[in-house]
Amino acid sequence: MREENFLGTSPIQSWYLIASSRELRKNQILGAQLGRHKVVLFRNEHGIAGATDAYCPHLGADLSDGCITQGKIRCAFHHWTFRVDGKCETGERNATSYPVMEKHGAIWLFNGPSPLFGIPEMDQMHATILKPRVIRAHPHLLTPNGLDIEHFSSVHGIHFSKQPVFKTEPFGIAVDMEIDLNASKSFRMARLFAGNQIRAKFYTLGGHISVIRANAGAVPLHVMFTHRPQPDGTSISRTLLFFPEKMKAPSTLYRFLSGLFLYFIVRDDVRLLEKVQFRSENLKTGEGLALFRDQINQMETMA
Repeated sequence: MREENFLGTSPIQSWYLIASSRELRKNQILGAQLGRHKVVLFRNEHGIAGATDAYCPHLGADLSDGCITQGKIRCAFHHWTFRVDGKCETGERNATSYPVMEKHGAIWLFNGPSPLFGIPEMDQMHATILKPRVIRAHPHLLTPNGLDIEHFSSVHGIHFSKQPVFKTEPFGIAVDMEIDLNASKSFRMARLFAGNQIRAKFYTLGGHISVIRANAGAVPLHVMFTHRPQPDGTSISRTLLFFPEKMKAPSTLYRFLSGLFLYFIVRDDVRLLEKVQFRSENLKTGEGLALFRDQINQMETMA
């Protein structure tokens, strides 16, 4: 029988944002935690990024203490060297390597033999990556927060024009929403440019990525949330804001709208989720959070 993965300690196979592309320079090594498991990222002299287990397959030395030599990561202990694909050129054992992708100005790692799904596309949009934030909650509580449609009215004062409907997608759960701006006090000022409602789609991908695609009139508001689990049960979370490519720099209006949107959506949620003692057994069949939990429990964990 498969072990329950929801709120588990072994990360499910998914894409994880490890760092912004600027945070990993050529010939640099960066260690990162995925739950209790540690990995290392490094760039060779050609700028290609790779990722392997952090501990050398020889005697287990931490490769983040090593260095880059001729485009390969070299263990500080016995100088075994590994290419970005994990192949060892000086010893008998290869390091376990992981798929790496650079997208939206960030470096992503998939903690399995090969990616099961892609990173969400944002056509004709460019990303601004916010600084990392430690949140004292498990990623599986943070990622599906937008699926908990009941809390929109009780916490945020947001009301819908019609009842949202959930849809199970490959490796994710989605919900389409129509926010009634006349009934939603916190967002009434948005009527100046959005009319009477905002259409939005919230969806999860894997267990650690969630996306909001909204349009306030002609203004697109696209946000991606990512959460990386830590050994102590907390999350390192990073948010990506997306703006039209034709804007060389986000305008004051876009910054204001995105900041206001995130402020009202995230502020109170984080405060509450950091203190919650979650009771998964009380979820009702068909609810967004129940769908997310059941999907997570069917996913493969880290190899």
